[in-house]
Amino acid sequence: VVGAAEAPICPIVLSSMCIAQILSVQNDNPTKACRPFDRRHNGFVLAEGAVVMILEPLDKALARGAHIYGEICGYGSSSDAYHPFAIDPEGTGFLRAMQRALEDARVGTGEIEYINAHAPSIASTDIVETKAIKKLFGERAYRIPVSSMKASVGQAFAAASAQQVVASLLALQTHTIPPTANYEEPDPECDLDCVPLARQTNIHTVLINAHGLGGSNSSLVIRQAVLP
Repeated sequence: VVGAAEAPICPIVLSSMCIAQILSVQNDNPTKACRPFDRRHNGFVLAEGAVVMILEPLDKALARGAHIYGEICGYGSSSDAYHPFAIDPEGTGFLRAMQRALEDARVGTGEIEYINAHAPSIASTDIVETKAIKKLFGERAYRIPVSSMKASVGQAFAAASAQQVVASLLALQTHTIPPTANYEEPDPECDLDCVPLARQTNIHTVLINAHGLGGSNSSLVIRQAVLP
């Protein structure tokens, strides 16, 4: 049993995030405050959340008749060691985490059909993640759907990446890519296929990216389970 939970909405966290200037200031328009990849991205909306999942060998899941949502293929992690809040502007850490995840999964860049991005609506982070994706995938980066769910559910810190895994597993199940809500005026430096509306399409292999304050990066590759 694996999972994550976070309940950061309290005065000390809010004040710390305000001092760091990474919260959205669009208080008069809360439903539009979080805008990953959009030209007006100026910070995230703090959220709370919890996720629990069961990981087990395929044979065990089949034996108990479990509903199998997907298969974990590989993961990678890295650290920027750059700044307590700011991200490495070259995206080196993001790139290394993605490369390591693909290597661990034995999956090529041509097999990734959707990227569930970290993209918290902080301009510098959204831009750097976009840059890292372009470095890894080259011209193909423009043909891969990339979306961030944080405009829909907020930034729940420790729970955020687990939420991304669940959303990606459901995307595999329903053949529906979750949208990047509020993506209306693309940032010129975030010029990938950022999926402004939910999209019906067949996807089999997904790359998930996560980034933490202090420069930690993690990537995970999941895919539809191949059942006997």
